[in-house]
Parts: sequence; C-alpha cells; structure tokens
Amino acid sequence: MRVLTLAAGLGSRLVPSLEKPIPKALISLGSENLLERQVRQLSNSEETLHTAVIGRQGECWTEDYIRQFQETVDKTIVNERNAETEAGYSFLLGLESIPEGEDVLVIDGDIVAEDELLLGFRDHGAENVALVRAVETKVGFDRGACVSFTSKGERIERCGFDVQSNYVYSGAMRLSSSCVKSLSKLKPEEYEQEQLATLIDEIAQESELTGYTVNPQARTIPTVDEPLDGYSGTGETTLEKRKNRITKRAHSESKKLRDEIDRLRHGHSRFPNHFPEILEVSLFDEEPSYEMPDYTERGYQPLDEILRSGTAPDVLVDLAEDPLRFISEEFGEEADPIPGLYKNTFLPKIQTRYSGIKEATPRFESVAEAERISVDGERIPGLAKVKQVLESDTEFLGRLEPTYMTDFHGDFKPDNILVDKKSGDFLLIDPRGRSEIGTTTHDPIYDLAKFLTSTYGYYTAFKHGDFELSVEVGPAVAVKYEIVGKNRGYEKLTEAVLTQVERINGDDDWKVRVDALTGLLLIANAPVHIDGDQDQMAVVELVRGLELFEQARTKFKSRTNDTGDVININTGTDLDHAQSIFD
Repeated sequence: MRVLTLAAGLGSRLVPSLEKPIPKALISLGSENLLERQVRQLSNSEETLHTAVIGRQGECWTEDYIRQFQETVDKTIVNERNAETEAGYSFLLGLESIPEGEDVLVIDGDIVAEDELLLGFRDHGAENVALVRAVETKVGFDRGACVSFTSKGERIERCGFDVQSNYVYSGAMRLSSSCVKSLSKLKPEEYEQEQLATLIDEIAQESELTGYTVNPQARTIPTVDEPLDGYSGTGETTLEKRKNRITKRAHSESKKLRDEIDRLRHGHSRFPNHFPEILEVSLFDEEPSYEMPDYTERGYQPLDEILRSGTAPDVLVDLAEDPLRFISEEFGEEADPIPGLYKNTFLPKIQTRYSGIKEATPRFESVAEAERISVDGERIPGLAKVKQVLESDTEFLGRLEPTYMTDFHGDFKPDNILVDKKSGDFLLIDPRGRSEIGTTTHDPIYDLAKFLTSTYGYYTAFKHGDFELSVEVGPAVAVKYEIVGKNRGYEKLTEAVLTQVERINGDDDWKVRVDALTGLLLIANAPVHIDGDQDQMAVVELVRGLELFEQARTKFKSRTNDTGDVININTGTDLDHAQSIFD
C-alpha cells in the first residue's frame, strides 16, 4: 500500500499563531511532527511506501523544510504552483506517482488523530473508505466539506460545501487500485481550482465509498448555564371570568405573561380568525394582565375536554386537523437554524429545574437519581443518561438539529386549542412567548411535539389525574402506571400528528426527532408539578419522558465506528486543541 500525504498548502490561517511560517505537516506535537506521526501510524509493513506532495511557493517552503520532507518520506512530489492551485490538483498530481495495481491511503498533512483510530480506519474492510467526523450541528461554522449518506447504511452519497449534514470529511481516504486507476485518467490541470471535495463527490457517485465515522466526545459548541428565556418555571397566574370576559393575571414571573401578550397581539394581527382578540392590556402593572372574550360562551371548547369526553376518534381528528395543518404549514415563517439548538434548549432547563427543587419528595428524588428504572417490567436508563447524551453525544445532537427553524406557538397542547364543534373554527390561546433559548423561533416540529406530550405522552391524562401509579424505591427503582379511561382518541390524534410531522421538509430523522423532543419536553416539565407532598404527576411525567427519549435512542441508527479524536489543524484554536490532547 502507498500512503500519499497532501502537504502543499500555505497554512495562512495558522501563521498568526506560529513564531514563523512552517508547513503544517512539520508542526511538532510532543516528540514528533505531524508528518513523522503519520509515517509511524500508517506503516503496517516494510512494504508501505510514503509519498508527500509538497509546495514551492510561499514563505513556509524553504529549502530546509523541503529537505525535512525528503528525509522523512520515501518520495516527494513538488507542486510548483501550490499558491495558485487547490487541493484537487495536488491530489491528482500525487496519484500520477502511484504504480498501477497499488492501493493508496491519501491523508492531509494537517490531520492528527489517535493511533487506534487511524489503524481502525486503515484496516476497515470496505474497498474505498473515507474518514468522516460527526459534528454537533449542520450549520454555523467553517467545518469543511460535509458528506451525506444513503438512507440505508455507511455508503457516502455526496460530498461538498453545499451539503447540509452533520458529518464532515476529515482528511483521509483509502482507495482501491481500481479506483486509483479510474482517477488516473483525470487531468490535474482540469482540477487546478477544485477542492478535494469535488473529487470525493465524483468517487462517491461513480464508485462505492464508505464512511468511517468518528463520534468525538469533546464539546465544540458552548452550553449556557441556565435557560435564556428568563422564565423560572415558578410563575403563578389566575383566570377570572366576568361579564363575558376572561382576565388572565400574573402574580409572579411577570415577564412570561408580558411575552405571552406580545405573541397574542402579533398572532391576532396576522391571523385574526385563529388567535383571540385582546380587549384590554395592563402591561406595566406590578401584576400584568390582559382580557379577552370568553369564547366558551360563543360555543368554543378546549380540545382536551373533547378528548376526555369520549368523542368519536374520527370526529376528534376532524376537529384537530385544521389546527395541526395551520401550525405546521401556515403559521411559521422559516428562519436560519441556530447551532447547538437542542443542547441549549434542554440541558440548562433540566439542570436548573432538577437542582432547584426546594421540597422534592423522597420518591421523586429516587426516581430522578436512579441510574436505571424498571417501567412496567422493562429497564430503561434514567435521567443521568439523558443529561450525558445532551452533554457529549455529538452525532446524536447533530442529527437532531433541524435544517431550518420557524415561528412557534410554544405551548400548542389540546388544552390551549379552542374549537367550535359545529363550525370547525379554532383559536390558539396561551402561547409561550419565547423558547428556552430566548427566541421566537424553534424546530419546525416543536409545536407538534408539544401536542404529542398530551396524546403520545399522556400529559392530558396526567393533568386530570386519569392514571394509576405505583413506585418501589428499594435497592432498584420500579415504576408501574396505567392510563385510566384511555380511549382511541389518544391514538388517533397521535397518528394525525405524526402524519403532519412526516410532511415537514428536510427531516430524514423525524421519527427520532419527534420521540426525543416529546420526551425532553415531558422530562423538563416534570419538576414543576411537585406540589408539597403530591408528586404523582411529576413522577409519571418524568418516567413517560424517559421512555420516549430511550425510544428515540433505540430508533437512532448511529454510523459511529470510533469515538476518538481527529483534528484538522487549520487555526490557532485547532492547534491548541491538538496540543491539549496529543502533546
């Protein structure tokens, strides 16, 4: 096998962090430089020959440095126009030196990885394989060329800077002799201005290229310490009915009600038939309030009441169909996604709410602190696993993130949907105002998942006490619960919502997303429902959330082959990171 190191770059982004310009492959980490490290790591026999494509142009390409390359590898190929050409040209130039019938391992000179990781990649059984790294998000920073996979496995489908994916090509490929032979027909001069991604994309489409995926455990996106919406979760409001009007007043946490007023006014101005009319507002009082008509006197009824009443399932679905379509297809305007959305939506909220419980019951604490819980005889991971995934499972977090965001209601549950059974008209009340990260936009399936907390997550039943619960907190925690009076309406509404979720564009992982999001909403909300020594709703809500989150993890098809570190050293930050791990 031949090893071909591509090292002809100028390293211009790294220069400010160095004492003097130097080819990146000669940067030292510990007792060896990157090139020496690669030679050591990738030599599996005396027959392994190393070739490096180096440069001539640029301050870093001195005769001394060129000589270091010549003394380290078996052969050097000089790209005389390295300052004028891109990596695609150097790649094809290097392939011209590979004898026919030889496999080749191509690696960027600025790649640093653990020994076992590169050995696993080198020895992977696929004919053609590319090193791929999972990242926490599909957008938001200069990550290089992304790759997308076919829906059924590890085969790479596309590679490019315009590919939306949380998988990034990470600087190494092992190619079969037949693939090399095919590539040798290409003329380097036709690829002078092409990045290597162009050629990887061609290989993926014309040959079978497998991804060797690394799921690093290090954080790349910061996590905030507390939710950014400013809500503590301890707000107290009251509703007063008088003279055909309803007054909603905040007695604490007034910011949440002020945000709700803002969202209602905005919603009514855009969709007057689907948001209530605001009659009077006291925005700046110590206890802010607003008034709206009492729509129940006009024939409207909360959808959760209709659900619990035993109304025929088909009638329920007919009543819910228009609100579901409206919230997912008409209400929200698309916005750019935000990196770190899921982690920063739920991890701070879960941590602050569970650590901030002043009078948690011993039973709730036992359930919340259990490493594993038996639920109706089936053992599932506890809350600690949820937090661990949100903190460090890079691949899972990246796959969860949406490709776009939309305006959202924020509390789109059946009890906040008023419907007129005769006309089918509907109104949406009690919007949340802002998301947990302080925005008025979120995942396009957020509102649908919120609805599912009531039907698939049984929040409606929990809220009204329609359940039986038993908990054992001995050496192991065991929970059993049963929904009382459960009817087909729960299932039919869940099916209707899942049908609507499936219609949302750009979401190949929607089955994982919807379970994870529904579960996380329940988990984050559970501590709010501890009332003195009454913890039944909090316990069952937490347990159901854990069930759904584990269901999402079970459905998730990970592509991970390794969990080590692989770093492309392009900037001073990258170099510092590499030195902290490998120096």
